Amino acid sequence: MDKVKTNSKEYDDPILYDKENDEYIEDLSYLMKWASRSEGLPIIDLACGTGRATIPLVSLGYKLVGVDIHKGMLCEARKKSSKLELQIEWTYRGESSEHSMNFQ
Repeated sequence: MDKVKTNSKEYDDPILYDKENDEYIEDLSYLMKWASRSEGLPIIDLACGTGRATIPLVSLGYKLVGVDIHKGMLCEARKKSSKLELQIEWTYRGESSEHSMNFQ
């Protein structure tokens, strides 16, 4: 069976990923527009990485759950949100994790 090729090497160093991507904010105004329609319900940020979009939205008062398949990215996201004292549920959903999520 052939191995599936991915670009996961880009995600092996979350700090380098942040250095390369933190300045990209063009999508935040678009995401804020859609977040404003959430009516207080939690928003799921799939492939949240280090929280580049999740953290600013939570800072604005939206409730988010960050989901990713890369433990290193989630670890960095947790560190960043903890420094800012933000309450964000960071959830790992990799190959060995359960595929059901419990949202309240």
